[in-house]
Order: sequence, then C-alpha cells, then structure tokens
Amino acid sequence: MIIKFNSFSIYWKLIASSQSESRGNLHFINRRFLLTRKEEPCNNDSIYRAIVRMSCVWLDMFRCMNNAELVTFNERVFRIRKRLGEGAFSFVYLVQERSTGKLYAMKRIVCHDAVEQRNVENEVKLYELLDRCPNVISCEDFSIGPAAAYEAAIHGQGDELSCDKMVEINILLPYYKRGTIQDELDWRKISGDFMAETRLLSLFNDICNGLNALHSLTPQPYAHRPANVLLNDDDSAVLMDLGSARLAEFTVVNECRARQLQDYAAEHCSMYYRAPELFAPNVGDKLDERSDIWSLGCLLYALCFWESPFEYTFDKGDSLMLAVLSANYRIPTKSP
Repeated sequence: MIIKFNSFSIYWKLIASSQSESRGNLHFINRRFLLTRKEEPCNNDSIYRAIVRMSCVWLDMFRCMNNAELVTFNERVFRIRKRLGEGAFSFVYLVQERSTGKLYAMKRIVCHDAVEQRNVENEVKLYELLDRCPNVISCEDFSIGPAAAYEAAIHGQGDELSCDKMVEINILLPYYKRGTIQDELDWRKISGDFMAETRLLSLFNDICNGLNALHSLTPQPYAHRPANVLLNDDDSAVLMDLGSARLAEFTVVNECRARQLQDYAAEHCSMYYRAPELFAPNVGDKLDERSDIWSLGCLLYALCFWESPFEYTFDKGDSLMLAVLSANYRIPTKSP
C-alpha cells in the first residue's frame, strides 16, 4: 500500500487482491463527503482543502482496520478503542489508559501546513486558559508529531507512507459518556418528547456561562450547535470543540478577506446555526462576539423544538442561505 501526499495533489495506489468491501466503504465515504459540501463556495483553496479532507477520511479508514493503535502522552500509554465522531479535519476517538483502565476522548487533527498547526495550537491554548470554567471542556494533555509516525506504528510491515509537511496533533480530553445535546435531541425528535422548561433553561444558562468565559478571551464567534455541547453526569452542559475560536479579531478589509471569511465559516460553522454575515460577508464587516448571539438563539430554538429554525427550509429544498438572510423561520404548531 502506497499513499503519498504532495502540495496540490494526492496519489492513492492501493495494492490489494480482495478488498471489495473496503472499496465499497471508500465509495460510501466519498459519496457522504460530497453530500456534506452542498451550498458551500468552491474555489482553488476550498478544492485543495476538500482533497486534504478526503485524504484524512481515507487515512482514518485504514487506521480502523487495525484497532490496536497505542498513543502516548508524556509516558502515559493509551489504547484506541473506537471512533466517536469526526469534524472538518479531525477525528475523535475513545481511548483507554493502559495503567488505570480509565476512559478518555482523544481528538486527532491532521494539519497540512504551518497555518493549520498554529490554529490547533491556539485551540490548545484556549483549553488551558479556560481550564477553571466548569462549562468548558478541559484539556488533559496533548502531543504533536509527524503524520507518518503513526502510520509506521500501525502497519510495521514495510508499507510506505509519505506525508509532506503534514503533522498530527492529539488532544486528550475527558470522556462524557452521556454524549452531546444533539444525541438527546435526536431521540426526542423521534419520540416526540419535548424537554422540560426548567431543564432547558438550566442547560441554556450553562451554555451562556461557557460562552461568556470564551468571550472574555476572544471576540471571534464560536461554532454553536447542539453537537458541540456535552452533557455531564450532573446534567450540566459543557462546551467542547474550540477549534473554530480564535485569539484575534477579523476585519473584512477587502474582497479577498471576505472570501477568506466565507471559507472559514463554511469549514467551521454549521450552516443551520451560522449568522447571516458569515454567509455573505461585506467589505467593512468586523467579526466579533455578536455573531454568537444569532447562533445562540438558533441553539435555544433547537433545545425547544429539536432542530435549527432553518432546518425545515433546507429539508423542503429551499435555499438555506436566503432563509437565514431573511430570517425566515416558523414556530411549530404542535409544541407546548
């Protein structure tokens, strides 16, 4: 098996005789990946990032063929048990410490250049600065290494892997066995069971507390959505995934910066919870915490009615962007 990653091209050469099931999985992953890119802007940079994203999915699939991978954080050894989820350029795994048997979550990010590596290091810095906030997830530890190092540890049979300038950063996080608020909303939507008002307000208060702590450090918006809010054992809400937050303001000074902001929002912010100014940024716009208020309102709506206020429009086949820009939403008739 030979996999090579170069600056603007990726070559895959799979040498196998009976891999029909794997090829089927790859076809499904490709199809699922393409479906998630609907209504997103497409340019040379986004195409390149899409290729890198696809390479990460393939890389992860090959890893899953061998679930005995060991990861080390400062002499603490962990075994990967299973994959819990995935983001734009990251995967989250359930890992178990060998010495204690305790379960943790590990976020693995593949960085294809120095800019992305710096962004992930900023994310780790945010975890450290917000360590004392009970409504923001804490960072247990992190490690940085070349992407090829992990592949060599997995295969060990002379398989060749060349990942030019690609770096993997592993972030060790607490494991929340109750999952996210999105997990709860999914089953509530199926059963038709609305959340009690007192509990809803308590969770929303926790989310606001975590967001307030985040805004004290950075004025840029955080990627609000129920899938980024964990449920603790005491039923409190905990914000996770600070990868979209930055430690500096963003001002749209020209059309180039406007396109950069649009691409940034497409990669880090869910369409259903994205503020209008992130869909169509104009020269002169300043990105700050006000965008979070819009997303926070969408999240509150989801706590009440199981989904974003604009998900219904998208499901009908109408333009989600136009619905957001015109604030076109509805209150479900069959609700408390």
